[in-house]
Amino acid sequence: MSLGGNLRRLREKSSLTQKEVAQAIGVSERVYGFYESGRFPKDEIILSKLAWLFGITISELFDLDKESGVPPEFVILARKTDDLPKETREAIYHMIDQTIDSVLLLLDEEAKTRGKKP
Repeated sequence: MSLGGNLRRLREKSSLTQKEVAQAIGVSERVYGFYESGRFPKDEIILSKLAWLFGITISELFDLDKESGVPPEFVILARKTDDLPKETREAIYHMIDQTIDSVLLLLDEEAKTRGKKP
Protein backbone atom coordinates (compact mmCIF):
# COMPACT_ATOMS: atom_id res chain seq x y z
CA MET A 1 0.00 0.00 0.00
CA SER A 2 1.17 3.55 -0.66
CA LEU A 3 2.12 6.10 1.99
CA GLY A 4 -1.19 7.91 1.41
CA GLY A 5 -3.18 4.70 1.77
CA ASN A 6 -1.29 3.79 4.93
CA LEU A 7 -1.93 7.22 6.43
CA ARG A 8 -5.61 6.93 5.68
CA ARG A 9 -5.75 3.44 7.18
CA LEU A 10 -3.97 4.58 10.36
CA ARG A 11 -6.17 7.66 10.67
CA GLU A 12 -9.39 5.70 10.20
CA LYS A 13 -8.24 2.93 12.54
CA SER A 14 -7.66 5.66 15.14
CA SER A 15 -11.11 7.19 14.49
CA LEU A 16 -9.54 10.54 13.62
CA THR A 17 -10.55 13.06 11.00
CA GLN A 18 -8.08 14.62 8.60
CA LYS A 19 -8.56 17.87 10.51
CA GLU A 20 -7.62 16.23 13.83
CA VAL A 21 -4.47 14.68 12.38
CA ALA A 22 -3.54 17.97 10.74
CA GLN A 23 -3.95 19.82 14.04
CA ALA A 24 -1.92 17.20 15.91
CA ILE A 25 1.05 17.58 13.54
CA GLY A 26 0.74 21.34 13.05
CA VAL A 27 -0.30 21.61 9.40
CA SER A 28 -3.48 22.64 7.65
CA GLU A 29 -6.14 20.08 6.83
CA ARG A 30 -5.44 20.73 3.15
CA VAL A 31 -1.73 19.95 3.52
CA TYR A 32 -2.49 16.73 5.39
CA GLY A 33 -5.05 15.82 2.72
CA PHE A 34 -2.30 16.08 0.12
CA TYR A 35 -0.27 13.53 2.10
CA GLU A 36 -3.16 11.07 2.09
CA SER A 37 -3.66 11.60 -1.63
CA GLY A 38 0.06 11.09 -2.29
CA ARG A 39 0.44 14.49 -3.99
CA PHE A 40 2.82 16.15 -1.53
CA PRO A 41 6.61 16.09 -1.23
CA LYS A 42 7.77 13.79 1.52
CA ASP A 43 8.86 16.25 4.22
CA GLU A 44 10.92 14.44 6.86
CA ILE A 45 9.64 16.63 9.69
CA ILE A 46 6.01 15.99 8.77
CA LEU A 47 6.68 12.28 8.36
CA SER A 48 8.36 12.12 11.77
CA LYS A 49 5.38 13.90 13.36
CA LEU A 50 2.98 11.47 11.68
CA ALA A 51 5.05 8.48 12.82
CA TRP A 52 5.11 9.88 16.36
CA LEU A 53 1.35 10.47 16.33
CA PHE A 54 0.60 6.90 15.28
CA GLY A 55 3.33 5.35 17.43
CA ILE A 56 5.30 3.81 14.58
CA THR A 57 8.53 4.52 12.72
CA ILE A 58 8.81 6.50 9.49
CA SER A 59 9.70 3.23 7.73
CA GLU A 60 6.50 1.68 9.05
CA LEU A 61 4.49 4.58 7.58
CA PHE A 62 5.57 3.25 4.18
CA ASP A 63 5.18 -0.45 5.07
CA LEU A 64 2.42 -1.16 7.58
CA ASP A 65 3.08 -4.91 7.40
CA LYS A 66 5.91 -4.17 9.84
CA GLU A 67 3.65 -2.17 12.16
CA SER A 68 4.65 -1.98 15.83
CA GLY A 69 1.57 -3.85 17.03
CA VAL A 70 0.44 -1.10 19.41
CA PRO A 71 -3.03 -0.02 18.34
CA PRO A 72 -2.88 3.60 17.15
CA GLU A 73 -5.82 4.55 19.33
CA PHE A 74 -3.74 3.66 22.43
CA VAL A 75 -0.80 5.66 21.20
CA ILE A 76 -3.02 8.67 20.54
CA LEU A 77 -4.53 8.43 24.02
CA ALA A 78 -1.06 8.29 25.54
CA ARG A 79 0.07 11.28 23.44
CA LYS A 80 -2.73 13.35 24.94
CA THR A 81 -0.97 13.12 28.30
CA ASP A 82 2.48 14.18 27.07
CA ASP A 83 2.21 17.75 28.36
CA LEU A 84 0.78 16.82 31.74
CA PRO A 85 2.87 16.64 34.91
CA LYS A 86 4.32 13.20 35.59
CA GLU A 87 2.11 12.66 38.66
CA THR A 88 -1.03 13.44 36.67
CA ARG A 89 0.02 11.08 33.84
CA GLU A 90 0.70 8.31 36.34
CA ALA A 91 -2.68 8.87 38.00
CA ILE A 92 -4.41 8.65 34.61
CA TYR A 93 -2.53 5.47 33.67
CA HIS A 94 -3.41 3.97 37.07
CA MET A 95 -7.11 4.78 36.57
CA ILE A 96 -7.04 3.23 33.09
CA ASP A 97 -5.32 0.13 34.44
CA GLN A 98 -7.91 -0.20 37.24
CA THR A 99 -10.76 0.28 34.78
CA ILE A 100 -9.41 -2.43 32.49
CA ASP A 101 -8.97 -4.81 35.45
CA SER A 102 -12.54 -4.11 36.60
CA VAL A 103 -13.99 -4.71 33.14
CA LEU A 104 -12.02 -7.94 32.74
CA LEU A 105 -13.21 -9.13 36.15
CA LEU A 106 -16.83 -8.37 35.25
CA LEU A 107 -16.47 -10.18 31.93
CA ASP A 108 -14.91 -13.17 33.67
CA GLU A 109 -17.73 -13.30 36.24
CA GLU A 110 -20.32 -12.97 33.49
CA ALA A 111 -18.69 -15.78 31.52
CA LYS A 112 -18.61 -18.04 34.58
CA THR A 113 -22.31 -17.39 35.11
CA ARG A 114 -22.95 -18.54 31.54
CA GLY A 115 -20.43 -21.38 31.81
CA LYS A 116 -18.04 -19.89 29.25
CA LYS A 117 -14.65 -18.23 29.28
CA PRO A 118 -14.38 -14.62 28.04
